[in-house]
Amino acid sequence: MFRISRIVLLVFSLVISVGYAACDDDSDSTGNTNSATNNVTNNGTDTNNGTDTNNGTDTNNGTDTNNGTDTNNGTDTGCPTPTRSFWNWDLSVMPPSNIEIPSTCRGAGQHVYVYVSDDAWNNGMVTQEMVDDVIHAWEVGTEKHPDMGIYEHTTTVFGEPPDVDGDPHIIIFITPLGQYNGTTFDGYFKSENEVPGQYSNMTEMVYLDCEHHAPNSEYLLGVLAHEFQHMLQWNVDRSELSWLNETLSQASMYINGYWGDLQLGETYLYNTAVSKLELTGNDLPYDYNYGAGFLFAAYCVDRFGEGFFHDIAMSQEKGRTSINEVLDSMPDFEGDFYDLILDWGVANMLNDSSISDGIYSYAEITLNTQPSMRDVTLGDTYTPNLVLGGYYFYRVRGVSANGDVKITVNSSHNYRVRAIVTEGGVKSVVPVDISSGSGTVDVSSDGAEVIFVIERVAGPDGQASVTFEAAN
Repeated sequence: MFRISRIVLLVFSLVISVGYAACDDDSDSTGNTNSATNNVTNNGTDTNNGTDTNNGTDTNNGTDTNNGTDTNNGTDTGCPTPTRSFWNWDLSVMPPSNIEIPSTCRGAGQHVYVYVSDDAWNNGMVTQEMVDDVIHAWEVGTEKHPDMGIYEHTTTVFGEPPDVDGDPHIIIFITPLGQYNGTTFDGYFKSENEVPGQYSNMTEMVYLDCEHHAPNSEYLLGVLAHEFQHMLQWNVDRSELSWLNETLSQASMYINGYWGDLQLGETYLYNTAVSKLELTGNDLPYDYNYGAGFLFAAYCVDRFGEGFFHDIAMSQEKGRTSINEVLDSMPDFEGDFYDLILDWGVANMLNDSSISDGIYSYAEITLNTQPSMRDVTLGDTYTPNLVLGGYYFYRVRGVSANGDVKITVNSSHNYRVRAIVTEGGVKSVVPVDISSGSGTVDVSSDGAEVIFVIERVAGPDGQASVTFEAAN
């Protein structure tokens, strides 16, 4: 898979048609490790424009880059490995071609060798300072997590990496990944390197761009955490569905303190009211929304802790079945994956820790926008187009005292509904039973507001028929 900064849909159609996809290279649901089954991982925006890629930090970290000793920050920057050429994809053409790129190890730590392509080093695109920062983040920690680096934190939650070459070090290969028709690429993990083949490097490695962001920027360190999780998941359960694999990688970014995709999450909330987190059919990569995935991962970590995603990663079940297996083991949670999605949808609207013991809020994230919603007129019928697991918000304003609101849904067994009720400035969240085809929300004071959250939980993707009426 590739992390990408800008999307051109034409690229996707070209790439998919020839057996590659623009995103991280993981396996398909049948367990194949062919690099053809890849998935888009950033869905579209450059989230680091105009930022200071050094982040104001001390980039030397006290590291002696010449003697190879373990310095005070725990980072061994000696390079015991020789220069070598790595197979890489030439992404300036479609379909991508395989090219060998000469490189030199420029830094090392207990769990990492950092190689930089010779062209990027010689033209000053990558400096020793940048390499030292990457090693420090990998081995030691970051400002948000000063006592645990990306390697330890990610393996603790998501499992151990594979080891095809008998060397426990992970190679981070920093090189310009290029662009194609305005689409730029941030990084990727390629499972092709884990099996013998003409273009296999036969080593554990993550590719990281240096052309469009500095490799030590917060943004690309987040990409590194994202791609490393894909390597771990390939080792633990290489047949996991891609949407959940991507969500695990978004969780890796969040737990490591890299929130570069938060902006994508807010864009998702602003532009659409329909979640694309759960997919059916072929689990196509371009249907996954990475902003949604980041927010969902953050919500679950905040609510349940990092162990929630550890248990999902270790499960040999797939997709929502894996999540349900973990939810079933939690005594304090009642419901299933779709109830969790509804809770998360309400949290995106409210983000208020004072309601229902804080289950409708994020612990750390402050959202600067709310999901889009539609104001409705009582008596009218609406037809949201919902994917499986998708949800939509409808708002009824100015409800009179004792003017209860009734919602009627066609094929009611395919949907679930919650209501956010505001009366006298006090908010509450109530389930709405529509098992008989309709349900009612009771209102006791004038000027009340009711926001209905309707979610598809069964049946094929498509339009729902929803009617709102005064109940009395």
